[in-house]
Amino acid sequence: MPKFIPIPYIKIGGQDVSQDFQNAILEIIVDTSLYLPSMFTIKLMDPALKWVDDASLDIGKEVQIQMKADENEGATRAAILIKGEITALEPHFSPGAKQPW
Repeated sequence: MPKFIPIPYIKIGGQDVSQDFQNAILEIIVDTSLYLPSMFTIKLMDPALKWVDDASLDIGKEVQIQMKADENEGATRAAILIKGEITALEPHFSPGAKQPW
């Protein structure tokens, strides 16, 4: 029996994100509402602070988030969940985290 595990496909600025970016993803939240603007959050693991100042994540860049089941399982069509733009970057630092330098 095939397993249809969704895989996120993200484009930023019209380009597919790199495999490094894909590997850094911890969580993707897409929040849609009938009465409020839709929004998304992409949470990344970034202990070396690589993505905090990366130009690919500049404010105003267009973002498209799609989900698609594993191609090896026979699914070929991706569903676009949201199209939007980057409006903020919010780094969160935990008190016990090791410094990257």
